[in-house]
Amino acid sequence: MPTIQLKFTAGRYHATPWGLHVNEGQVEWPPCPWRLLRALLATGFNKHHWPQVPEDARSLIDKLAATWPRYKLPAGQIAHTRHYMPYVEGKNQKTTKVIDAFIRLASNHDPLLIHYDVELSESERQLLEQLVSDLGYLGRAESWVSGTLIEDTPSDPTWCEPSDDAPSSPIDFGKQQVSILGPVPAHDYATWRQSVIEQHVQQALLELQQTAEKKGKKPSKSQIAKATKKIEAIYPIDLLTCLLSDTSDFQDHGWSQPPGTQYKLYTQPPGTLERKPSRPSSPIREAAHVEAALINLASDTSHANTGLPSFIRCLPQADLLHKAVISQLSQSFCPALTGMDEQKKPLQTNHKHAHYLPLDLDEDGRLDHIIIYAPMKLDSLAQQAIMRQRWTYTKNQTNPLATTCVGFGALDDFRRQLKQRNGKRVPILEQSRTWVSLTPFIPARFVKKDGKNSLENQIRTELETRQTSDGQPFPTPTTIQKIDNDELVERRLLRFIRTRPDDKQQPPVNMAFGIRLTFDQPVTGPITLGYASHYGLGLFVPDTSLNHESTTPAT
Repeated sequence: MPTIQLKFTAGRYHATPWGLHVNEGQVEWPPCPWRLLRALLATGFNKHHWPQVPEDARSLIDKLAATWPRYKLPAGQIAHTRHYMPYVEGKNQKTTKVIDAFIRLASNHDPLLIHYDVELSESERQLLEQLVSDLGYLGRAESWVSGTLIEDTPSDPTWCEPSDDAPSSPIDFGKQQVSILGPVPAHDYATWRQSVIEQHVQQALLELQQTAEKKGKKPSKSQIAKATKKIEAIYPIDLLTCLLSDTSDFQDHGWSQPPGTQYKLYTQPPGTLERKPSRPSSPIREAAHVEAALINLASDTSHANTGLPSFIRCLPQADLLHKAVISQLSQSFCPALTGMDEQKKPLQTNHKHAHYLPLDLDEDGRLDHIIIYAPMKLDSLAQQAIMRQRWTYTKNQTNPLATTCVGFGALDDFRRQLKQRNGKRVPILEQSRTWVSLTPFIPARFVKKDGKNSLENQIRTELETRQTSDGQPFPTPTTIQKIDNDELVERRLLRFIRTRPDDKQQPPVNMAFGIRLTFDQPVTGPITLGYASHYGLGLFVPDTSLNHESTTPAT
């Protein structure tokens, strides 16, 4: 009497019971006879290259299907992993959670034994031995197995055995019952198929007759034959055909259970599966607070640079990235990113929360990096949200842009490392006495001709509320000059997108100004002022034109 020995070489067994969704987190344990017989047949076609099922294989399957096996189960426990799988819905790429439940075995050396209480001929035994040894996996493709056929193994109370159809007493304490899907005997399937076809044919003939009588006719022989043939095609001709059918075939016919199958209750001994209580969620690992994060933007188009957004779109791109990063927060309170306190009121910290500073490192006119800079420092929660963000969108591109967090650190680190990598300084992070607009300055309040709301006083007032990147107050500028229209055009400041999609967050004055600031001592950047200064507008660079003082390296 054959006993199949299977060792799960990866230490895992993946299989979802019939009729359950994968996200229900259930595992079919022990492996049901229906699954095992289908796996043996698949091995014959894939490894032995059967053109059709040979006679000795047919008789082997019929014998194994006529009895319920017993199982010796190795120790293990239920576990699972969770994956967020991408899928495309219309023009949007989304993710859906998938739970992958499995049996994690205590040792991949402990075998699963499956004993069939049947007598096999020599040819049938040799065939079964070959099929079991060639079996690559059982269940899902991750469930790698190494199989052998061993001699008859005596049973003991630790085996998982089929229960009586009508148990006379309750099961023993500690044991539990599971429902296992198995095939019906071949002769029982033939009898069932014949009876169910006759029932459906009678019903179909009655409907044909009623339809024909309404027209004053009788159903023709061809109509009857066609209806009969259609019903017969629904039900596989024999048990072997049922085993060879695809699951999609059963689903197409609306089967809630594969034809040729039945359920049997099995009694599992105590301790078959260890069910450990879930561990309490570990606290967020406290990382060192940092000043900034560098984000790389990449396109998957054949010409990668052409897929990147134009630099003049720094406001909408920074706004999109900000919203995406906020969506990755595991909790709502993260003042460094949201700029709000626990009551969701704006922080009164003089612009110390996150700024999204646009960079064009290769100077091709396209936005390729963004620095997320927060003077109040990015804590562990903020860093995790930034690292989890993987993509964003841009105008006129169907595919998303990949966003990668290159690293965290201080602005001094980025100044030095970016210069070493590109051989060029990053102007917005350098040091100078004279600064000029890189992106347009948009006043945060209505501009008056004079008084506190004049253009010059608005800039002076905002500089007083901010600090340089080295934590020092900005010195009072000696001159604040509005650049003329020719220079506005030359610097392309009129071409920048200056409004957000949200109507509630529009600037009070939709006018682009170019500003030149002069200080009596070198000032370290970044300098960003005015409306949407946290999203790339109002950004300044050292002025190297018109014989103004050149940039000096930041120390």
